[in-house]
Amino acid sequence: MSAARDNVGQRCEKCSYYESQMHAAQASERQAVVLLHAIEHQLELERQAMNKQQSYTTELESNLQTVSEQTKQQVYSTAVVLWLI
Repeated sequence: MSAARDNVGQRCEKCSYYESQMHAAQASERQAVVLLHAIEHQLELERQAMNKQQSYTTELESNLQTVSEQTKQQVYSTAVVLWLI
């Protein structure tokens, strides 16, 4: 009983071990959360870049279609004029 009284207020080895394991797990979790936030931020930047690229591609395709139609009309007009000559 005197040994138990002497150990009152002191941690047992298992408790100390589990507490150190808990602190290590908490530190690992904090690092994972920081990494997760960084990845989410990078993902958002990539989504924005993809949306810009899609808008650019759509605009470019539209412009190419317009130029194609204009060129067809010019060729047709030139062919009609040459045919009339």
